[in-house]
Amino acid sequence: MKFFVILFLAASLLTLLIPTAISAIRPLPEMDTVPSSPPPSPSAASAPAAPSPANMETTADSQITVQLLTDDGILTLAMDDYLFGVVAAEMPADFAEDALCAQAVAARTTTLHHMTGADHPAHPEADICSNASCCEAWLSEDALQARWGDAYEENARKVQSAVHSTDGVVVTYDSAPALCVYHSSSAGVTESSADVWGGALPYLVSVESPESPDSVPGYVTTVSVPQTEFRDVILDNFPDADLSGLPEEWIRDVTVTDGGRIGEMTVGGVHIAGTTIRNLFSLRSAAFTVEMTYENVVFTVTGYGHGVGMSQYGANILAGDGTPWQEILAWYYPGTELGSISDFAA
Repeated sequence: MKFFVILFLAASLLTLLIPTAISAIRPLPEMDTVPSSPPPSPSAASAPAAPSPANMETTADSQITVQLLTDDGILTLAMDDYLFGVVAAEMPADFAEDALCAQAVAARTTTLHHMTGADHPAHPEADICSNASCCEAWLSEDALQARWGDAYEENARKVQSAVHSTDGVVVTYDSAPALCVYHSSSAGVTESSADVWGGALPYLVSVESPESPDSVPGYVTTVSVPQTEFRDVILDNFPDADLSGLPEEWIRDVTVTDGGRIGEMTVGGVHIAGTTIRNLFSLRSAAFTVEMTYENVVFTVTGYGHGVGMSQYGANILAGDGTPWQEILAWYYPGTELGSISDFAA
């Protein structure tokens, strides 16, 4: 009897304790996450965000104003805004970062060279123009959006990064802004300014450049000109030339510069510069050979551009191999140093 009484009391006790124990191990409800910031009021949401310290920073380029002559008139731009349009127009945005940085510094320096020198005879009313054959190519934001399409934001970010990361940096020689001209690609060697324009500059001399047919689109091109057309063009520009003989006797005494370009050739007894031949027959460069076939004059051309200063494709190859932009500039403009645009600001 006592056994059943004890068993009954134990069962009653368990009935009272089990619900309490279960409630003790039940998980607590999750706490509401505390917002990182309170939701904005309608007036605060419509107000512009406060500028960050980075946006408030004054850059060296932003303090320089450029007067740019375009087809639509003269624009007044901050140097960094101007350089964005130049780098984007002059170099493919998919080039290596250090190539784009070298391009930004070269463009900034050339612009400063024009701004601090004598007025440009072609446009004394402006510092520089958007004509690549005269100064430097430049494209507006609208033109770049049309060119790049869906890739605009990515390309714009890369170009802006090159401009901003080299803010105010210029190439100098003898404490003055250098004339940092550049071109698309060389025939393995750049050209000296003396052999192209007749004016020797100690930092615009021939240096090796790493281009090859595998690394540069359209590196070698061919232009075939009918003999009759060749004769007419030469006589129109050089009436004293004698092209009455056999076509294979028209061209004589071809000289080649240290940069591998045609320095001069004698055509019909008249001395003509290689750069003139290039312009007359729309050749991509003056690094060419000439072959007289049965009916045509055939030019085989290597590279693109005048060949002086920095090769853009060469810079991209060097950058791809790990060469920093500072060394790229030192290679293509030997004897120069890096300085600040602020040292030349008016």
